[in-house]
Amino acid sequence: MNDEKQVPIRCAENDPNRCQSSARQGQCPFLAVPGTIHCPIHGSKESKASENALYQFNKTEVLARISAFRSHGDSRTLAIELGLLRLLLEQIINKCDSYDLVMNSVQISTLITQIKELQTANIKLEQRVGDLLAMDQVIEIAQSLYAVVTKYITDVDILGKVAEEFEDILGGPENGS
Repeated sequence: MNDEKQVPIRCAENDPNRCQSSARQGQCPFLAVPGTIHCPIHGSKESKASENALYQFNKTEVLARISAFRSHGDSRTLAIELGLLRLLLEQIINKCDSYDLVMNSVQISTLITQIKELQTANIKLEQRVGDLLAMDQVIEIAQSLYAVVTKYITDVDILGKVAEEFEDILGGPENGS
């Protein structure tokens, strides 16, 4: 169905192109839009239902992607989720005409609130993460500890094993430890 709003046209009771939807007093009295079985009134409800179903599918897809992003190594930041929410808001606004904006105002307002809350949480998280040590700082500390160990242990084999264990600790799970 095209984007133009169509005016429903009354038709005879026995018209073969009559809308197939039910109204309060029986079958809808209007002509169906050419190529469909519904008039502009009932066709738009059907269209909105299919758009809503598509939105639900996209929402499920987005939630699955957000879950995948959270398990990613860069999940210490909420910037990805923030970007996804902004993208979702943009998609909703772009598909709306002025009437749809009013109809979707609660959803849009909720998304804006979620974006604001997520942005605040992201700032707090980045501040907390900033208090943690960076990897190069951890390596520097490990090298200092290794230097202390080499002062008191001179056996080359033992020092090699200590160095390997330091590497395993610093390498983390992605290096097989």
